[in-house]
Amino acid sequence: MNHKMTMYYNDMFHTLVNMPNYLFFLTFLLSYLSMYTTFAFLYMLEPDGCITKVHQFSHAMWFSVHTSATIGYGHMAPNPDCVSTNLLILAEVLTTCLLQAALLGVVYARFRHAFWIVPGSGHVTPSKRASTLRFSEIMACHDQDDGTQWLCFRVANLRQHQLLHPEVRMLFMRLVHHGPDSHEYVYSDLNVRQARPELGGGKLWMGVPSILYHTVDADSPLYGLNEEDLDEMDVEILARRSYFPSDIRWGHQFRPVLRRGHSGRLGVDYADFDATQTAAPPAPSTAESDGGV
Repeated sequence: MNHKMTMYYNDMFHTLVNMPNYLFFLTFLLSYLSMYTTFAFLYMLEPDGCITKVHQFSHAMWFSVHTSATIGYGHMAPNPDCVSTNLLILAEVLTTCLLQAALLGVVYARFRHAFWIVPGSGHVTPSKRASTLRFSEIMACHDQDDGTQWLCFRVANLRQHQLLHPEVRMLFMRLVHHGPDSHEYVYSDLNVRQARPELGGGKLWMGVPSILYHTVDADSPLYGLNEEDLDEMDVEILARRSYFPSDIRWGHQFRPVLRRGHSGRLGVDYADFDATQTAAPPAPSTAESDGGV
């Protein structure tokens, strides 16, 4: 336990980024209160007359707050002839700048923080924004006219606000056994593309639910593996969630979810978000392929 706590303290930035909101706001509040209180005690140690109208700790506390927030001194003001007092004020101003810069970086990182995937568990820890992205519960795999296969999943942005520069990664993870008591997880990146790249000008566009796919060709880690091979192997495919071989619908493609309502406007029918249908067979001249999933 002590070693674990030491690791958390040694990596304080990521500890602050990933801690629950209530703990972060408590840490945020305590950081400022600790600074105000520390300098208030130091101001109380200054000789009489160095800070006018400061006669008790509560006065020193408010003087510390005024100094840190640069509110501007009123009746409570430092005596310019007290060098130690003015050096204390300088130290508090610099400490405030450092604390604000550090906390600003943490707050910004928490807003940008998407999610962490826990390898092998199928568990993710999403941020609030990442939780508004919906990934399909299943994958679909079907043949293409060029002899390759597409391994697909669907993703949708549930909010009306657009994401800035969205990126999606997909990993192929398999458990490799080296002996009775020796094994390791091996990861491979799977290239992901959008089924209709013209929608986003070659970039991922989340304006409508999108189908993302990995091409199973000679460069793919899945090349040469069929349905039975994957069932026998201890594998997972990781995107926003984990997909197991049992989650793949073979010879299927995703059913369209865009519907035109009574008003004539297009909308998304999320009831069919995970629905698939039998894929059309490829053209006879190119239907045969040397490899597949």
